[in-house]
Amino acid sequence: MFRSMSRWLVSLVLFLLAGCSGSLSASAKGCVDEWKRDGPHAEVAAERFSVAELTVGENKADQPECGLLFHTEPGNAWRLYWVVWNGDVRSPWESVGGSSWGTDSPEGEIETAVQVRPDGTLAG
Repeated sequence: MFRSMSRWLVSLVLFLLAGCSGSLSASAKGCVDEWKRDGPHAEVAAERFSVAELTVGENKADQPECGLLFHTEPGNAWRLYWVVWNGDVRSPWESVGGSSWGTDSPEGEIETAVQVRPDGTLAG
């Protein structure tokens, strides 16, 4: 039951985060900047994630949001972090994850991939 609920939640989050373009947009850069400011770097560093795939869009309430999908290689853990803006107020970082990238991981359109430094910050 937990596994099906997790898949449903991941699918919902990815649906809400859909709507991407080919190059790094101003909103995508803003998402990376938000992560640099106060993302849960220690959590990402502890998992030793090496890649973050970035997506930006709007939720059903037309609020801007962005997500960073962290992973390493197939078969390893993954975690999706996202934030939503309500006017000038941004939500805290929320997350959902899984244990096997490529098996229980989400699929969807990704705007760009960025490298993750060992301390959990993003390069670029």
